[in-house]
Amino acid sequence: MTTLATSLPVGLATDGANLYWGHATSPNLGPGELLVVPVHGGQVTTLATGPLPSCIVVDDDNVYWTDELTGAVTKVAKSGGPAVTLAQIGGFAQSAIALDSSSVYWIAGGVFKVDKGGGLTLPVCTASTDARPACR
Repeated sequence: MTTLATSLPVGLATDGANLYWGHATSPNLGPGELLVVPVHGGQVTTLATGPLPSCIVVDDDNVYWTDELTGAVTKVAKSGGPAVTLAQIGGFAQSAIALDSSSVYWIAGGVFKVDKGGGLTLPVCTASTDARPACR
């Protein structure tokens, strides 16, 4: 078993081989780290630092996350390297993230998507004043 020296863990995802989670580097949940460890235990490694990962999802090559404080949607290669901000929508806390073969989807006062490689952020469903969102 691996003992985690992580006092403020947030978010959690797995690809079957590794566990990925966010760690707040300060008590006020400001900047953070994206950490990874093999599912059977071992060395904890920092994949990225910067925006606090709150919702996390993985595909074959990358780890994607949302930062509820800045509104950023970010990715980093599972092998490490620089983190890349794909989109940023301020003013809304992100509450979920999902993937398909080409896009990243997240909830932030509506449902939005961006290509996995980055580009234009598009609304899928926007918030409305009635009980149901307006979806395209």
